[in-house]
Amino acid sequence: LWAIHGVNALELARFNPDPDRLQHLVRAWRGRYRNIYFVHTYSTDLCGLFLQRVEEHSFGGFEWERAYGRPPRRPEFKSLRFTISRVVLPEELQVPALPEVDVGGSDDVQVSGFYDKEGGGDHTYRWTGSCASIFVPAARPGGVVTLTVSAGRRPAAKPAVVRVSLGGAPLGRVTVGPGWEEHRFPVPPGPALPLPLLRLDVEGWRPANTESGSDDTRDLGVMVDRVRVAPPDGGIE
Repeated sequence: LWAIHGVNALELARFNPDPDRLQHLVRAWRGRYRNIYFVHTYSTDLCGLFLQRVEEHSFGGFEWERAYGRPPRRPEFKSLRFTISRVVLPEELQVPALPEVDVGGSDDVQVSGFYDKEGGGDHTYRWTGSCASIFVPAARPGGVVTLTVSAGRRPAAKPAVVRVSLGGAPLGRVTVGPGWEEHRFPVPPGPALPLPLLRLDVEGWRPANTESGSDDTRDLGVMVDRVRVAPPDGGIE
């Protein structure tokens, strides 16, 4: 990118950079550059960054198989898909303060750290990675945040223990079961939230490591269907 297009480019050493350092870096860059773009795949964990998709690319070809303990015997087809996205700071998101976020439905500009939409009917959802964020401008100190979540087919040996925080302040933790459940988290009273970012942290689980025949190499957390936000008086704003 630097040599061909004359733009500044930085290659990250890890596919899951530290979220706090990544946020600091992006905000420092925004003081110098008008736009910041990331080239990433589904396995890149850009926790806390809100990304506007610009272009999708994919290509494939044959290369010698990767063999361990013996020489490679034949070429095999490999494909690569990646996305170019523009970083949007949370305070720049044009999102109304609605009382509900339909994750997997009308959530495109206000989620970060989630995989693609799935499901249908009564439950449209997204899987989180190990760290996921939702911009909830309707959240208020003294109110309540309710999550509709499920751990799906996640094995019992790796329970989905989710730590929930809002604006950097912890709201609590919950162990999510295989069925769809609602979990309520009171928001502590106090001054207005600087940035109403709801964050879910959970240890990832890779289906390909536990399910026979699975080729799903995503590091999955939990499925999120809806986020509801109630004001301090429990009424409707």
